[in-house]
Amino acid sequence: MAVRRRYAMAPVAIAALGMALAGPVTAAPPAPAPQAPVSTPVAAAAQAPDVNDTTVGIVSGTVTGTYVQFASDLSNVLDNPGKLRILGVLGKGSLQNVEDILRVRGIDVGIVQSDVLAYIKKQGLFPGVENRLQYITKLYNEEFHLLVSSDVNSLEDLNGKKVNFGLQGSGIAITSSIVFDLLKIKVQPTFDDPSAALEKLKRGEIAALTGVYGKPAKIFEGLKSQDNIKFLPVPPNLDLSKVYFPSMLTATDYPAMIGQGESVDTIAVGAVMVVFGWERNTWRYAKVARFIDAFFANLDQLQKPPRHQKWQEVNLGAKVPGWVRFPAAEEWLKRASVAAPAAKAPANTDVTASKGPAKVINAGERGTAEEQESNRLFKEFEVWRARKTAVPQ
Repeated sequence: MAVRRRYAMAPVAIAALGMALAGPVTAAPPAPAPQAPVSTPVAAAAQAPDVNDTTVGIVSGTVTGTYVQFASDLSNVLDNPGKLRILGVLGKGSLQNVEDILRVRGIDVGIVQSDVLAYIKKQGLFPGVENRLQYITKLYNEEFHLLVSSDVNSLEDLNGKKVNFGLQGSGIAITSSIVFDLLKIKVQPTFDDPSAALEKLKRGEIAALTGVYGKPAKIFEGLKSQDNIKFLPVPPNLDLSKVYFPSMLTATDYPAMIGQGESVDTIAVGAVMVVFGWERNTWRYAKVARFIDAFFANLDQLQKPPRHQKWQEVNLGAKVPGWVRFPAAEEWLKRASVAAPAAKAPANTDVTASKGPAKVINAGERGTAEEQESNRLFKEFEVWRARKTAVPQ
């Protein structure tokens, strides 16, 4: 009669039972000699440093944009085996990058446009995001590129026409919607991938496309005047200057599209490196703090060839209105300011630290960061307007 057992038979017991059923056994097999425990791969891995403690995931941008080149430069300069690894991740625009930072476990840092926070608040997306998303530093200004067919000669000519705003939710789409609202020009937005939109513009299927890139943008490298497209000026005005910086595109940036000695007026938005606002006692906070130490201390290396020329614009101490700086970054800047030989320079001037950032602002105590930024924007607009008045059209 079968006996119900509480535990399942081990494979060795099952094999022995099979042999017994097959026929008589003349001698019992010798018992296996006890073996010393061996280290398994899992056990060995547990004893090694956790790679997640030293790997920083940075969500950037598309393959044709400036963000991904910055992530690549950071990897090339900062990677230190066993201590720090930069893992660059392609992104799908500022809005998606924010969501990735807030929700994706492998993403520690991201690059977004500075106007994305205002857009998120206005649209009611990610409630409480201003308490969860903080910035490490402003990186550089990204120029607004408006590329149009040859028969478009003014912004007003775009009324009612198809203009590609990049992918839905991208930084390009966010900035484009704000810009055309401020310009009070109603267009028909389309949302194709920038590379696909460029081909449509060449075929005459759309009247224009917008792009927000650090100049010179890789996506426009192959353009030539025979394509029958051109950059259209977007002159700054008082409304635009409240949100964006005045800038220009030159022949140095796009020699095949802009004549020598000529320029195209435009505006620019700040690119910002941001991070989730981790609590101090978490390992994620400690990891980001180590990344900041390496990044800030090696900025001078990032500002040398063959790194992207936009690194030259990075000023670690620059304030970003409406944003809160990650504490580890703020504390590093304070330490560098104290250690810098030029720490006694007059307020509101750039000072150079002997060891650390190439540029650190000593902001002084005169007014809030928002007031200083507003004053600076107005001064830049006044300079631009004076220049335009002095130069014959």
